[in-house]
Order: sequence, then C-alpha cells, then structure tokens
Amino acid sequence: MILTDLTGKVFALLAKEDLTAGFFDSFDFGEDGASAILRVVFAIAAGVVLASLWAVYNKRYLGGLVRKLLSEGASSPETAKNLYELGFDDKLGVRFALRRGHTYSGCVVCVEEEQYLARMQAKKEEFEAAHAGEKKKPKFKYPPFKPDLDVMRYYIPEDKAFAAETRFSAKGANITGIFIVLILLAIILIAATILVPKILEFLGVLTSSI
Repeated sequence: MILTDLTGKVFALLAKEDLTAGFFDSFDFGEDGASAILRVVFAIAAGVVLASLWAVYNKRYLGGLVRKLLSEGASSPETAKNLYELGFDDKLGVRFALRRGHTYSGCVVCVEEEQYLARMQAKKEEFEAAHAGEKKKPKFKYPPFKPDLDVMRYYIPEDKAFAAETRFSAKGANITGIFIVLILLAIILIAATILVPKILEFLGVLTSSI
C-alpha cells in the first residue's frame, strides 16, 4: 500500500510538471502495449542470437586462417603463404571474406596487393611531379587491384600478431556458449511474456488515478 501510494505520488508529480502527461495519455497499457513491448524484446533477443552466431563463425571459422598464418610463422613477405599452402584453398567462406577485404583488414596483408599499391603510389608521385607547374592539376587515377586468390600470398606483420590473435581467438566462441545464451534468452523471454502485461496493468491502474 505504501509503495503504491508513493509511486502514485511520483507519477502525479511528473504529470503535474508536464513531463509524462502526454506519454501516459497516449500509451496503451493494455494488450496492444504489451504486444508492442514484447515485439521489441523478441527483436533484441533475435539480434543477440544472430550476433552470437556471427561471433562463432567469425572467430572459429574465419579466424582459422589467422591462427594458421601465425602458427606457420608467416610474418613477412618472404615467409608469406598462399591459400593452398595453408590448406584453405577450398574454404569458400574464407575466400569470400578475403575477396571482400573487410574481415581481415588491419591484420592480414596480401603481398601482391601491397606491391601493387606501392607501384601505384610511385606512379602517382611521378604523375604529380610531371604536372607540378599546372594550375589545374589532373587527378591521378589507377585501376583497383584485382585479386587472384589462387596465387596471392598472405602474412601477418609481427607488430599486428598480438592484435590479430586476440581478435580472432577461438576461446569462448563455441556451440556451448551459444547454448548458454539461448537458455538465458529463453528464461528472459518467458519472464518478459509473463511480467510485461502485469507491469503494464499495474501502471495503467496508477495512471488512471492521476
């Protein structure tokens, strides 16, 4: 009774100050309101599950290439290895990630792409020097690097090895972890399904008396 009176006074004060009056007047504390909140909760839960699955895929499957490069000592252009030498030539997910270039950016370096960009940089500098005296300097353009995954060689620089190992560590990224997440989410969803309507009903009673 004391809690109910106190909560009611708080809502009354907020409404008096016009901070929540508009919200409580328009919000549906019935089944529609509960349904809307539950949809949000379920959407968040689905997002957590998808994020967990992606983490497992990213670390355990795609991260296998990083761990293999580290274990093989591929830390420089001289020790770089291609996908066949690493045993990843038939891994479609890894090939797709390498072709996109985002997943391994910042840690895995392609020797051929590095050499190509160095050549283009040198040509750019020559081009800019040749047009240095012109008022309207033309812009240097060069074709993007075209990857050939069957011949390209990869390595992880020594100064990026620790970050790469940490980022793609398989520790904790397993099916057991996903199973635990699913159990916890199931408990939360069941609790939300039961409690949300009751909480909204309680709030509806409070606001109706304001």
